[in-house]
Amino acid sequence: MEKFSEHNAFSETLKAIRSKEGEFASLEKRKQTLTEMKAALIKQQQGLGLFIKQLYELSYENTPLKFDAILGTLEKFSQEYNFSEDQLDQINSSLKGFWRKHSQVEGEKALFEDKPEQFFEECFGQKSQDKVKIIFASMTITFILFDRDYNFAYSHNEGKDSEEKQLERAQRSGGAAFSTVSKYKFPGIINIVRATQERGTIKHEDQHQFNKLFVPQENRGQISQEFLERTVEKETTQKARRQKVIFSLAKNVRKHQVDPQARDEILSQLRNHSNIDQIYDTMVNNSLYKYFNENTIRWKTNDIQDFFSNLKSSEEIQEYHLNRLSIPKLRFRYEVMKSPSRKEIEPIVESAYKSYYTDLKEALEAAKQLQGSGLTNQDIVPLLQAIPLDRWKIFARRFLNQELQPVETLAQQSEVPNQKLEPEDIEAKSRKWYERLFDYKSLWPTKGSGRGSGGHG
Repeated sequence: MEKFSEHNAFSETLKAIRSKEGEFASLEKRKQTLTEMKAALIKQQQGLGLFIKQLYELSYENTPLKFDAILGTLEKFSQEYNFSEDQLDQINSSLKGFWRKHSQVEGEKALFEDKPEQFFEECFGQKSQDKVKIIFASMTITFILFDRDYNFAYSHNEGKDSEEKQLERAQRSGGAAFSTVSKYKFPGIINIVRATQERGTIKHEDQHQFNKLFVPQENRGQISQEFLERTVEKETTQKARRQKVIFSLAKNVRKHQVDPQARDEILSQLRNHSNIDQIYDTMVNNSLYKYFNENTIRWKTNDIQDFFSNLKSSEEIQEYHLNRLSIPKLRFRYEVMKSPSRKEIEPIVESAYKSYYTDLKEALEAAKQLQGSGLTNQDIVPLLQAIPLDRWKIFARRFLNQELQPVETLAQQSEVPNQKLEPEDIEAKSRKWYERLFDYKSLWPTKGSGRGSGGHG
């Protein structure tokens, strides 16, 4: 499967298959090649999931965290699962983020481990009113707070609603994972948990922060010209082509803005809860997890209407509107893309957004199928970590059709000694993929460096 080891190889081969020319003129050859590609892809996805599982487990060990243990695990998985260039880029970015957070947590721990109330004021800009407890993990810092301090911290760090609305949300919340706190400090590190919550809430909020390390490739990219062209190529009328493009644009925005929030919440709930039907009920009926509403549909209808209005010719592109729709520069035949009316656009946008509930149900059914195969939630969460929500169904079907070793066996085989190596020893390794990773020295925490080891982002 070597020829499918890189994303570009997949893309180029797919183009060749669709052309039905040369060696792919044969239907049998096209089917065989597609089968091989799917097998290679599912093996890479499984390997990435297993690596994520190992990283999570290493990060929550009680022993001092050694970066060489993480790299040793990565080396083994990279060889065994033939990670693609895209996956190595993703891992590279994730390890940078992980080690930055770990270094910063260690620096703050040295300064504030015995001064929880002082650190509360550092983070939230006000002295605490009650006793504060802090838990320092490998890449997160969790405040355990009584009601008055919890409600204050939550309502001053969540969203842009009025203080009254934020306080109302705070009172219905038991935990929160902040992107940043006061003055954009500590990105992706600070959690708060209400003192009356179960201990599982701490793991839940930690999972939210861990999720930020592994964003699926499809959630970081943009809709492509090629994708839209393939979307409309089978339609025979201008209206049908136009409506296909509207739906694709709207669903693409939803996949970038709504689905990642749902995926993040589901993975965090799966870390502690095995009842998937209950998770689905929570996601659909709890107002905390309503990620879009009628206003969202109206705003996106405006964006799409503006997009069409500004297509004066096939050469003229308005980047401002394209950026709001998360798409790159695109060129359409003007006669096909004449501006549709708002009356035509809005129901299509609404349909694209409301298809989220179908995708949500199918995604959770896929997780339930993985459970039924004997996998635990501790196996399932990392397997789904780097896969977009609307692809869980396809992943589960392909994964369960493969004759693969049990996850537990592979995880046990991947264990590496947690021995001490200096950055220079690691850099001396000559494997090509090592050379593609980041500068270890710049991220390696220095003893006694305190706040300087991480710095505030």
